[in-house]
Amino acid sequence: MLFKIFLASFVSGLLSAMGFGSGTVLIVWLTTFMNYGQLQAQGVNLLFFIPCAALALFLLYRKGLVSKTETLPLTVGGTVGIIAGQLLLSSIPTEYLSKLFGVFIIVLSLKQLFSIRKSRTE
Repeated sequence: MLFKIFLASFVSGLLSAMGFGSGTVLIVWLTTFMNYGQLQAQGVNLLFFIPCAALALFLLYRKGLVSKTETLPLTVGGTVGIIAGQLLLSSIPTEYLSKLFGVFIIVLSLKQLFSIRKSRTE
């Protein structure tokens, strides 16, 4: 079981380094193959994200790819969004969270698919 967790976190970190949503991979892996509940998987993902984000930020900052002028408004907006999301979370039944997550992934996938298709025809 420890190997499966390592493998999932390795793949998530690898995809994160390439700009993919590593949380998506990790949450799907934990809920589908490790039988974690949706909330537990989200909690593990957030804890996983802290050191990964810190390292990525450091490496991107060294390359000059971090916009200092946009960082503060993004941080404030994200913080307010987290607080609002946590308040909203308490009113959503747990059994609907994984379904909402799945719909979210499908919508994002379709948007990405059609945006790629559209850009190739221009």
